[in-house]
Amino acid sequence: MSILDWMIFDNIAGKKADEVIDKIQEVEKRKAIAAQQSVDAIVSSNIPPETVELLHWISVSRLYIPKVNRTKLIIFLVVCFFAGLMIMAIFHEVIYMILFFVIVLATLLFLLAKPIEVDTVLTNKGILYTGLFYPWIILNSFNTTEKLGFGVVIIRTNTSARQLVIVADENIDKIKEILQHNLSLNQYLTIGGNIFVLDLLAKLLI
Repeated sequence: MSILDWMIFDNIAGKKADEVIDKIQEVEKRKAIAAQQSVDAIVSSNIPPETVELLHWISVSRLYIPKVNRTKLIIFLVVCFFAGLMIMAIFHEVIYMILFFVIVLATLLFLLAKPIEVDTVLTNKGILYTGLFYPWIILNSFNTTEKLGFGVVIIRTNTSARQLVIVADENIDKIKEILQHNLSLNQYLTIGGNIFVLDLLAKLLI
């Protein structure tokens, strides 16, 4: 074969390989969507018959910073004020400073305000959380940790797109014992989401 033939062959092979990869990715995407739809179909507010309550507790619906040092909070706000002035000086637009202040204040209000309280019930057939029932069959694994004085239970579903982060009460050992009967322990599960911002603000303000 000549060099030209090899180049043509390589070009055709490359295109075929790309087509195969695209088809595989499309199939995986459809499987993920189907799996998510199946989970959504199973999760509902209906509790199955013959469900037995194993443990019930009431806790806040998400993590937050319960207490702050007022002096540190004032210093933080002053620093943010001067940072806003610097942003305005750099971009020569007041709107950027205003936008910066809005983001900072909204984040502070969200992470410092106490969230609503929700019921969590562990049963023999699944978990009832925020009014929705999650059967054990769609739950994959769990991990427990502690953050800002709260016990936290992280539960992964059979689709990576969904993860439950439940704030626990003082019965964290009992919760872990019940979960181990139905789910595998995965020590690599982390809270994710805005936890980095929460940790940073906690270090600055507590």
